[in-house]
Amino acid sequence: MGVLNIFNQDALKKAQQQALIQNKALDASSSFLMVLNSEGIITYTNPALRNLFRLHQAQLQTNQGQWQADLLAGQHCSVIKADLTNLLATAGQRQSVQIGSYTLELNVTAVQGITGQIDSYVLEWFDEQENQLAFGKIAAMERSQAVIEFTPDGTIENANELFLNAMGYRLDEIKGQHHSMFVDSNYARSGEYKDFWQKLRNGEFHAGEYCRFDKQGDAIWIQASYNPVLDKNGKVAKVIKFATDITAEKMRNADFSGQLDAIGKSQAVIEFDLNGIILTANENFLNAMGYTLAEIKGQHHRKFVSSDYANSPEYATFWQKLQAGEFFSGEYQRFGKDNKEIWIQASYNPIMDLDGKPYKVVKYASDITEAKLRNADYAGQLEAIGKSQATIEFTPDGTIVTANENFLNTVGYTIDEIKGQHHRLFVEAKEQNSSAYKSFWNDLKKGKFFAGEFKRIGKNDEEVWIQASYNPIFDMNGKVFKVVKYATDITAEKQKNAYFEGQLDAISKSQAVIEFDLNGVILNANENFCATLGYSRDEIMGKHHSLFVEKEYKNSADYTAFWDKLNKGIYASGEFKRIAKGGREVFIQATYNPIMDQNGKPFRVVKFATDVTARTKAVNEIKHIMHSLSKGDLNCSIEQEFEGDFKELGQATEQFIKDMRTTIMDIKNVMTQLAAGDLTCSIEHEFEGDFQVLGEAINQFIFNMRSTIGEINTAVETINTASSEIASGNADLSSRTEQQASSLEETSSSMEELNGTVKLNAENAEQANGLAAQACEVAAQGGDMIRQVVTTMSSINESAQEISDIIGVIDGIAFQTNILALNAAVEAARAGEQGRGFAVVASEVRTLAQRSAEAAKDIKELISDSVSKITTGNELVNRSGDTMNDVVNSIKRVNDIMSEIAAASVQQASGIDEVSKAVVQMDEMTQQNAALVEEAAAAADSLRQQASQLSDRVSSFKLDTSAAAPVGFAAPIATRTLNVPPAAKKLNGSALNGSKMPPAMLKPSVSSEDDWESF
Repeated sequence: MGVLNIFNQDALKKAQQQALIQNKALDASSSFLMVLNSEGIITYTNPALRNLFRLHQAQLQTNQGQWQADLLAGQHCSVIKADLTNLLATAGQRQSVQIGSYTLELNVTAVQGITGQIDSYVLEWFDEQENQLAFGKIAAMERSQAVIEFTPDGTIENANELFLNAMGYRLDEIKGQHHSMFVDSNYARSGEYKDFWQKLRNGEFHAGEYCRFDKQGDAIWIQASYNPVLDKNGKVAKVIKFATDITAEKMRNADFSGQLDAIGKSQAVIEFDLNGIILTANENFLNAMGYTLAEIKGQHHRKFVSSDYANSPEYATFWQKLQAGEFFSGEYQRFGKDNKEIWIQASYNPIMDLDGKPYKVVKYASDITEAKLRNADYAGQLEAIGKSQATIEFTPDGTIVTANENFLNTVGYTIDEIKGQHHRLFVEAKEQNSSAYKSFWNDLKKGKFFAGEFKRIGKNDEEVWIQASYNPIFDMNGKVFKVVKYATDITAEKQKNAYFEGQLDAISKSQAVIEFDLNGVILNANENFCATLGYSRDEIMGKHHSLFVEKEYKNSADYTAFWDKLNKGIYASGEFKRIAKGGREVFIQATYNPIMDQNGKPFRVVKFATDVTARTKAVNEIKHIMHSLSKGDLNCSIEQEFEGDFKELGQATEQFIKDMRTTIMDIKNVMTQLAAGDLTCSIEHEFEGDFQVLGEAINQFIFNMRSTIGEINTAVETINTASSEIASGNADLSSRTEQQASSLEETSSSMEELNGTVKLNAENAEQANGLAAQACEVAAQGGDMIRQVVTTMSSINESAQEISDIIGVIDGIAFQTNILALNAAVEAARAGEQGRGFAVVASEVRTLAQRSAEAAKDIKELISDSVSKITTGNELVNRSGDTMNDVVNSIKRVNDIMSEIAAASVQQASGIDEVSKAVVQMDEMTQQNAALVEEAAAAADSLRQQASQLSDRVSSFKLDTSAAAPVGFAAPIATRTLNVPPAAKKLNGSALNGSKMPPAMLKPSVSSEDDWESF
């Protein structure tokens, strides 16, 4: 059963994994889901439903019991609504359910268990009020805002007319392009831009002000939101951007704020009302004059001038002209705290209200007392201005003296190209010769200050707009010696202002526009709006906005809250249901835009709207169709006629339902046959697109299943054959193991005898080693005696040599005696008778001398022979000494060899003992192998039985006519019982119960046929 258990475990794991995935999908679903068991106990609520119940909990619990949305699991459904259990009988029908004071839609689905009985219900709740409001908001936003849709990777799918008009493109020019076409190229390649889209793909919402570029490459500022739209699985399906053009406002605010901040940082600024009363002053002014704001606020300007000048007609005229809106600039003497004299270069600037009337005066001043214009502080301020602004200096007649890098970059010239040229280089030809241009420079020569927006011409006749001030610089004598211009490039802002003003006009022409006061009373409406609602302008002027809404909504708290928010300046947009003349329903995509006054307070509301009635009705119909399809109803169809583009959408939807119906029926038939075990079926119809992929995948699955079952049949045959061969091999292995056990016993006995013999040899080698040592000592003593004999023989040889020498002397004496005797005989003969006696003596002496000579000769010969023999003996003794030395050395070598033999015998005895132990261990392992052979035989039989069971399971599938017949199994081969020696029986317990043997030794291993042959 091991193989079947594996299959069952795999199926269980897959089922558990599928259940886990389904639970996660329910948690991630945006649908409002609840699960009840057959007794009405709530077993599950997903996060979306809990959020819905928490949001409307107060309304849901009106006249109901108190319950908590997060603690519903485990409670009976009656805690929510008493008769909710009765609604379970209406499974499959969507109906309205009143819970407390809140109305929800409910759809119940019964779920059958494995027994076919209903064991649970899935309740899907729908908040239709919220859905209608959401669709209304989206439609209104579509009509009033620039809208564009992207895929999650930023590819453009669609855009409305407002967006296309704003960017200057047609839809076919941008569809399929990436969003990066609207941004700066450096930003498009940046990690920040990639991270922006990655966050959108992750479902993160983005909103803020963004700089984008239109078809002409002009920068456009938008207030926009990027909204990821999730599908039913909680994954981002698309990204929708809603945008409003704020370029003009952005540029004006940046321009005004930047100018005021720059001026406030670099100049002394003070503000007066038209009567000269001080309203406020910045730190630069207060520091220059030595006062605090509290000391001067509410005081008159005359506080800073001499009493004579303050009482003069000239001073009175000065303020009269300012009240009339006249501008003043120049160098003025003023007096600070403690009557400190201060000279300032200042301009008095009347500020106009929206009607062009002055309402206050702002003075910008620079302290030019003594040499402050030339000190480091002033130089630092000029340098700071030069870094932040385009600066150029002229002589009083307009000749260019110098310019900084900002100015050169703005007009595209180098300093060498403009230095020494006249200012007219930067103005149009028609202006150069005008009287206004001449007066401009004449006034500058007189010290008059100019500031405003100017159109200038850069290099290559490029048009440049600048926000600039022309500042006459006076010498110590009060004469203008140069003119310094500070400028900011506002070309882009100027062009955008003109562009967006045109857009506003275009919006008014293309959209329905109506204006209200903060109470909702209609102030104005354009023709588009009147045509959409069916009224004339006179019929609605002075009427309230509630004219266009349903009576119930008009009297609701939501409607009151709607206008309260508008009164607070909160913008509203979306799709709204409105009632036209005659009670006709109209759906509009609109925005309600509070318009702020100068104090940031709303004073009116302007609504921009687009009629989306046809689209809304079509969407609702399609939504109903899609809901039916999601419930498995393939018999639904579109019941109303659409017009225009929506007609094609309806036709496409009908065709989709038809194709879906055909596809599902084909797949259903094939799956039914597969469930019955019929693997001969397949999908015959040809599908398209993803349905084609699905059909091919199912056919491929059936083919793979057929092949797999066939391969399993083949595998079962192989397993059957292999199990037979394993059994046969086990029998052969059993016989060989028994023979090996017997041989090992004989080898063990022989090793014991060999071990005894080696021990005896070791003992004899020890005795021989002792005798060799004694022989070595005797040979050493003999060598010493031979050396003594050699010494003695050498002494005898020396003595014999001395005797030989003495005998030679004696022989010489005898020879001389014989000569003397011969001479005596001769003399005796000469003497005659008188010498006869002497002759006799001489004769005897001669005879004795001859005998002595002969005796000496004999002795010499004997002595010579003895010396010769002694010499020979001495040589023999020397040779005997050498031989004895060789004998001594040989005996020593024999002694060393005998020592080595003795040591080797000891080692051999030890090695034989180890071999004997190894043979005993081999004998024990052989006994264990014998036990394992029996287990292998049992495992082979188990394998054969499981293969038989697998064959039975596979035979339940229906294959084609060529499929193999069920596999037959050979009868099990009888296994031999080993004659296990007694020594092995002690090991069988541990080997069979696996307590000490590795798992691999207890399991049958899979071997190939070649392995068995080699074995």
